[in-house]
Amino acid sequence: MAFFRAMEHLVVNGELRPVVRAFLIAKAFTGMRKGELQSLRRRQLDLADRRIVPKDTKDLKLTQSGSKSETVSLPLIATDAVAAILPPDGAPDDLVFPPKRG
Repeated sequence: MAFFRAMEHLVVNGELRPVVRAFLIAKAFTGMRKGELQSLRRRQLDLADRRIVPKDTKDLKLTQSGSKSETVSLPLIATDAVAAILPPDGAPDDLVFPPKRG
């Protein structure tokens, strides 16, 4: 918990952007790869059920009926962090963790 308190201190002091904090929390609690999180779209999030349905992942499963992706559970702390950075008027194809530039 000291790690999260330190991150919160950095956010309050303007030394860490809230989106970076949410990214680090999501990475720590989901085990998803950096690239998977960087390409995550809003449509892949289900905040009500606290899960992520990643697409085009390295470990995508192939079945007889086509491709099948696993869901990744999103613990409450990660759900809250991600929900806090999402603008209410975002489109489904918007990136969850947009880059600082562009």
